[in-house]
Amino acid sequence: ELRGDKILAITSLGEGEGKTLLATSLAYSYSAINKKVLLIDGNFNNPSISQSIQPKLYTEDYFRNSSYIERNDNTISVLGNRGGDVTLLEINDEQHIQNEFNELKSRYDIILIDLPPLDSLNKSKEWLLFANKTIAVFEANKSITKSQGQYIDYLKNLNTKFAGWVLNKAVVNSHSKKQ
Repeated sequence: ELRGDKILAITSLGEGEGKTLLATSLAYSYSAINKKVLLIDGNFNNPSISQSIQPKLYTEDYFRNSSYIERNDNTISVLGNRGGDVTLLEINDEQHIQNEFNELKSRYDIILIDLPPLDSLNKSKEWLLFANKTIAVFEANKSITKSQGQYIDYLKNLNTKFAGWVLNKAVVNSHSKKQ
């Protein structure tokens, strides 16, 4: 799906659907096939990647000061965030951030961004400006609420930038035979 593009954003309709697990799993999968991976914690409301990994560099610093991300070719580089009520475009202007993403694309094979869910649309939208492709995680056996319909419409309007859905948390019924 990426067809040479390098920035993949991962979102969901609401919290707790598994986008962080998917983002970190994809990062490790790409790393396992020797790809240079940058994982960005783009969820300022719930910086779970930053809290669990405790990165050395934060989004706020990198996009404000053009800090250097130290890359070890055998691991995944992580750009965390400190959390709080901040958005990407409050850190710096769109042109500066685009220039920084262009620099990152020259250094990494894949950049994965764990976004806020679309119920924080203003925060997600800012990251989506810089993503080449977006996928959305949806929890199995959940209903789509009326208010979530607008998020689905938004994803549809991304046209070719929207790569599709990942169904998560599906329950697999196993039938064990009694002996």
